[in-house]
Amino acid sequence: MTAEGVRNTTRSRIVEFGGNTALLIALFVLFAVLPFLTGGDQDGFSTRVVWTSLIVAGLFRASERRFFLWSALFVAVPSLVDRWFAVPGDAAVAPVLAAVFVFLVAAHILADIFARDQIGFDQIVGGVNVYLLIALAFSRLHLAAALHRADAYLMGELPLPEWCLMTGQGLEDTLLYFSFTTITTLGYGDVRPASHLARVLATGEAVLGQLFIAILIARLVSIYSRPVRGAE
Repeated sequence: MTAEGVRNTTRSRIVEFGGNTALLIALFVLFAVLPFLTGGDQDGFSTRVVWTSLIVAGLFRASERRFFLWSALFVAVPSLVDRWFAVPGDAAVAPVLAAVFVFLVAAHILADIFARDQIGFDQIVGGVNVYLLIALAFSRLHLAAALHRADAYLMGELPLPEWCLMTGQGLEDTLLYFSFTTITTLGYGDVRPASHLARVLATGEAVLGQLFIAILIARLVSIYSRPVRGAE
């Protein structure tokens, strides 16, 4: 292998390992740590910093393929600007852009996994990231639907935004919770989809989540545990 080939291989491994690790950390902070720091303030400084870190990690992970990088950058910039400066306009646009960005990063990781003949620990972490990214992307789409129509999701008989305002709960956090209960098919004991769009999104997320586990994770585990040729 030439010196340039060695450098490219090394860079690819750094991007893969560093990008997957950074993404997993950012997602963990977003899901498990941030709700305790913000107290329901979805526009606070901590939320903005974590989302910025997530976007930077996603762009770094997608930097190996120009199409994914430039496509992700195209939708990430306006989403990030809106997150920090609250640009006037349709409030549902920014969550949709964020969802497109997250889906692009997930698609890049999937393309990388499917391109491998052998699967290692980095690809397993990548598979975990993809599953979490799918839930995150759909949470943004659910948010866009709720902002577009207040009664798209209900808590009891109350529109979800009204319930969040009454209880002090963050709408983003509540819909992130809803997204995970949907993708894991835990059922709707509280928040439930009411509008046609909300039900379509919930159905699509549940089906995609189950297909992901049944197909991709099974493939990852089978390839990861397969003996390497010539090892015996």
